[in-house]
Amino acid sequence: MAGYNVNVRVNPSDLRNLDALEERLQAIARTPVSLNFDVEYKDLDNALSRLSKNADKYEIKPSIDTSVIEEAGKRLGQLSSSAIQKIPELMGRMAKETLNIDTAMASLYKSTDEASAKYTRFLNNAGSASKSVGRDMSSYISQTDEWARRGYSLDQSAKLSKSSSVYANISGTDDKTAINDLDAVIKAYDLQYTDALSIVDRYSKLGSEFSVSAQDLGAGMSNAASALALGGTDLNKALAMLTGGAEITQSASDLGNTLKAGQLRIQGMKDSLEALGEETEGMGSVGEIQARIKELTKGQVNIMDSSDPSRVRDYYDILQDVSRVWDSLKNTQQTDLLETMFGKSGSNQGAALIKAFQSGQVQKAYDASIHADDSAMQEQEKWMDSMDAKLQQFHGQFQELSTTALDSDFMKGAMDAGTGFLDILTQIVDVGGTLPLILGAVGGVKLFKNLDLFYY
Repeated sequence: MAGYNVNVRVNPSDLRNLDALEERLQAIARTPVSLNFDVEYKDLDNALSRLSKNADKYEIKPSIDTSVIEEAGKRLGQLSSSAIQKIPELMGRMAKETLNIDTAMASLYKSTDEASAKYTRFLNNAGSASKSVGRDMSSYISQTDEWARRGYSLDQSAKLSKSSSVYANISGTDDKTAINDLDAVIKAYDLQYTDALSIVDRYSKLGSEFSVSAQDLGAGMSNAASALALGGTDLNKALAMLTGGAEITQSASDLGNTLKAGQLRIQGMKDSLEALGEETEGMGSVGEIQARIKELTKGQVNIMDSSDPSRVRDYYDILQDVSRVWDSLKNTQQTDLLETMFGKSGSNQGAALIKAFQSGQVQKAYDASIHADDSAMQEQEKWMDSMDAKLQQFHGQFQELSTTALDSDFMKGAMDAGTGFLDILTQIVDVGGTLPLILGAVGGVKLFKNLDLFYY
């Protein structure tokens, strides 16, 4: 072993009994320590013990303090070489995951104002909560933070995170978009945070039964919800129009914009349309729009409520009435009616929407929407068997382990052991050992290379 020299002086008559032992010691001294260091060390230790009994007789004089080697051997004997190599890598990964969680929690602290104990409970539950919806902890905490930024409490945000996770899972959208889509509907229709999953139910049901995806429906409603809600069109009717029309246009997002502009146009909200960059040329007041539509439909469609002439009727009902008289109109009347109701740029989308009413798809979508309870969780259960879900759960479990272990006596002990081992190596080098030889015993080059995982 480099750094360990054994000088033996013996009488010629004693050589016969010591030849084998001396050859063994010399072989060990000449050979770099291999991965089986613990075995080599035991052989050397036994040999030294035998020689030490006759130290005076044979005048054995070690050139360094053997206690350094003995201590190194004891520590190395407790861990295999491969295990030693993996400790820095594993601890590095765990440290990074813990840092990710800590960063997400730090952002959540800024978004909310709760007692310290409440944050502790939230973090303690984050592992199981995230796994229950097939997500990792980072995603769950970050979504909670995003919901909190929108004015919800910590408890409300935590529950909303589960709903947005389910929506993201079954629709394939990213977390931020999932939150935007749900929040747009919640606020437009003045819903409670507990209603979030019922929105996802509708997206799931319609997405599975019609030729439009849950993701597209979310995008379309994000565009249309505020205007349709303002006009008094309920959520089920809004989704029905979006679903039926998007089956034809294949763009729920664009159709959502058309529905928004159409609703504002029917209500005569010229300023709002101009703010959106929509055309308003030739657009008159609500009374003028009402008169024009009645004229073009031969008096069969009235956009104003008969029981309250000051109130515009439900947009769904107006379009359904238009679809019933559509085929009786001349081409020029149809064109003028589309421009009056949707504007020139929205005429094609408006025509598709009327066809969807005529085919009965809008009405079917409405019926499906009002019977959508529990649809999301049924799709979620299927998704939970996917590889993506399993990977996220695995990652979440590792994050939970990391945040727990780095606060435990086990990890602290492991880190202390690693520090102690490096101290032993330093002592060996200091007293004359050579670093490459020592590192060869434990795969040390790889060990030290992996130490950079602790730095960021």
